Amino acid sequence: MQAAGSPTCHGRGAQPAEIARAARAGDALACRLFEDAGTALGRAIASTAALCDIGLALLGGSVAVHAWDLLEPPLHAELGRAARLDFSRQVRVRQAVLGPDAGLLGAAASALSGLGK
Repeated sequence: MQAAGSPTCHGRGAQPAEIARAARAGDALACRLFEDAGTALGRAIASTAALCDIGLALLGGSVAVHAWDLLEPPLHAELGRAARLDFSRQVRVRQAVLGPDAGLLGAAASALSGLGK
């Protein structure tokens, strides 16, 4: 498969762990995917921090679990560029400790807490 002039060893449907391994092995397209994803996340977190005055952003799911080392550098670089307000520059970004099940566990906790109302 080839996209935008960058050949890759993976076809459609490749899983995050496979793409992360390919990026670590130097696959140009896989590296670009994580660079773009980290940049987009950094920009989104900067915008969210400015709008909602958050102090902490937790990222979970399989991509964060399998590729935090690939996402974090471009994420922090873009967060530094995109955060324009003093308080939004202070937002901390961490990998969720619950791993790929963080969203599912959060949804379950939310549903269970609503049962008692």
